[in-house]
Amino acid sequence: MERDIMDCNTIKECLLWADQQWPGFWKFATHQPMTKKEKTSLSIYMKQTDPDPLFEKMMRQLLFVSKLDQSKEAKKLLILGATAMMAFGEQKSDDHIQKYTK
Repeated sequence: MERDIMDCNTIKECLLWADQQWPGFWKFATHQPMTKKEKTSLSIYMKQTDPDPLFEKMMRQLLFVSKLDQSKEAKKLLILGATAMMAFGEQKSDDHIQKYTK
């Protein structure tokens, strides 16, 4: 039986759940080297104009859990995940700008 994101009680559990949904997400969020296949698959998913409702649900659960999970590991994972998302957001913006300025 597949686990629901709402069952996650720690930041690590949330990120590992996300990796089951979107292979490569754990590596992305923790700045680990990714295979070309993982990068391509995750990039295609994350560049979609209509976000997956599960992704939004996961982000809400991360916010909720971050208030409860105050461990050093949780803080480190939140920082890594946030910087990964910011870097991706900047890349996505650059791609969008390039599309309209060529």
